[in-house]
Amino acid sequence: MSVSIQVCIRVRPFSVPNRLGVLMEQTGPSDGEVTLLNSTYTTTRFGFTWSWWSAYGWERNCDERDHADAERMKLVNQDNAYGTVGVLIKKDLMEGNAVVIFAYGLSGSGKTFTVFGPDAIDIPEAWFKHETPHPLWGVFPRLAYDVFKLKEDTWKVILKYFQNVIDTVRDLMSPSCEERTYKEGMRKDEDGFMDILWCQSAMLDDWNHLRSTFKQANSKKAISPTQFNHQSTRGHCIMTLECNMPSPTDPAMRQRGRVYVCDLAGTEPAGDIVYASYSKQKFPDGTVEYKYKGPHPDQTKTKNLQNQGKKINLSLSEMAQFFMKMAGAIKAKKLKPGKSIPGCNSYFLCKYLKDTMLQARTYLFCAIRPEVCVGHNVLCSLAALTVHV
Repeated sequence: MSVSIQVCIRVRPFSVPNRLGVLMEQTGPSDGEVTLLNSTYTTTRFGFTWSWWSAYGWERNCDERDHADAERMKLVNQDNAYGTVGVLIKKDLMEGNAVVIFAYGLSGSGKTFTVFGPDAIDIPEAWFKHETPHPLWGVFPRLAYDVFKLKEDTWKVILKYFQNVIDTVRDLMSPSCEERTYKEGMRKDEDGFMDILWCQSAMLDDWNHLRSTFKQANSKKAISPTQFNHQSTRGHCIMTLECNMPSPTDPAMRQRGRVYVCDLAGTEPAGDIVYASYSKQKFPDGTVEYKYKGPHPDQTKTKNLQNQGKKINLSLSEMAQFFMKMAGAIKAKKLKPGKSIPGCNSYFLCKYLKDTMLQARTYLFCAIRPEVCVGHNVLCSLAALTVHV
């Protein structure tokens, strides 16, 4: 099994009126390019595997001076995203490989939307409230739906889902939402993949069993509204879906594929974060926007979020360092399955995932915003990731 990492950059819709900050172009099947617009930075062009423009409704907020650039970009919807990348992930999984899917980026940039689609427990658009394919489904629901269409009686499909909040692991599958220190029960399984032994798992019968199990588990996530995201996940959520099935070449043998879906907490200016109030606005075309009204009057809520944000940023910085080390080793053809990379072991995220990634196919979905007013943050994200391709 080979080790690989592929990177997709995706732009979410505008959330405030502003100049356009990015130009997204796909020049080949695996040749994506991002160009910073209206920027004073020296480096403005970056290459990735895929570059997707998904700023639906841009006409409402994009400065008229940038309409020509916006109109030339092809809009990528959820179906396009799965057709491009999801089918590759499905192939990897069905061949018995380990696959790691990351949702990475600034807080409020649309990370969760790409991998899951809408997933808030209190909205009708949530993917798990739809039994059949829905236009807003992300990569994982489409993948899981396809897997269960193929599932035979001899297959075993197992789900595990938990959240890391600072130094704690919260078992989202536990009826009591059990929490323990992240260092407790973290061990490698018989295949060399890291696991949290005390977290519960469920053997799934069918697609509807997955929907109901995920719905119940997702309602236990720690979330809070900030000025960047009306439903900011306050920690890293990791879900594993394991498929144990007969080998297609020898039915007497079994193979095990697994996918790790890592919906990471967003990077944010921790010292400036506030616990926020929002209003919801729905438009005739069916799209919904959440308008930031201002900080919540309870200042202790804001203080708690700022402390969380500092730890989140440190763990994400360590993960970014690991990405760069891993990508450098792949480019130099020095990284083989089973080898290790030193360091990057101080926080839960790397401690849990780094050895798994060295045996897996990794797909990194980096979500960014289109507004030039956050261009400096966009540039930081791009500069940190461009080494990977």
